[in-house]
Amino acid sequence: MDDKARELVRSYRDAERTWVKDQGTRAASSALEDCSLHYGELAFVLAGLKPAVLIQLPSAALTRQFYLQVLQPHLVQHHSFASSGLECQMITRSVRSPEMPLTGWVLVWSKDSVRSHPPIQETLDLLCPSSEVPQSASTEILVSESDLAALLDIPGRLPESEVEIRKMIEVSYWQQDASVASPVLLTAFAAQPEQLPDIQAHFKRYKERVSSLFGITLKLHLQSMAA
Repeated sequence: MDDKARELVRSYRDAERTWVKDQGTRAASSALEDCSLHYGELAFVLAGLKPAVLIQLPSAALTRQFYLQVLQPHLVQHHSFASSGLECQMITRSVRSPEMPLTGWVLVWSKDSVRSHPPIQETLDLLCPSSEVPQSASTEILVSESDLAALLDIPGRLPESEVEIRKMIEVSYWQQDASVASPVLLTAFAAQPEQLPDIQAHFKRYKERVSSLFGITLKLHLQSMAA
């Protein structure tokens, strides 16, 4: 599985980079330049580090194009996908987190990781049910931040008060090694100072696993939002 996982990540990474560069309009290209590429998140899922990754680009149209032009042909239809244990679906239900709507986002998840954690399976079923579940046109499903954090294996959380906004730390994991010309942002999230010990342990686990499986060297960056 390791060789197939490496091949799947490499194929997806190359297709993702090419697609971003090939976007036709200057507006689309500049919007995408500020986005992290998602191949790192895919590697985290394949490594068994996180159950799922949510993919969203700056607009619904770009996200749909990305789903049809990159995820479908270069991930779902790749010959290693069937044995990878992954699933990939666009969220079509009317669903949101407390912060934003999630309809139109893409969810990629590990069936094995989700199956072994029933609470995470419940969150997944809200986003991408295994069968068509009737939903009232006027009903919007709410998924809590804590449930999303568990699904995405995020060891931080968003601030809940003005005081916490001032104390907030922006955490990011970067690829920084000889295979990339400059550091590449792979994932980022918000956290509070008291969560730093958990984040250090989380980063150590991710760094060791993706280095051994994919040869990716991770660097941790912490940015305080305090003035």
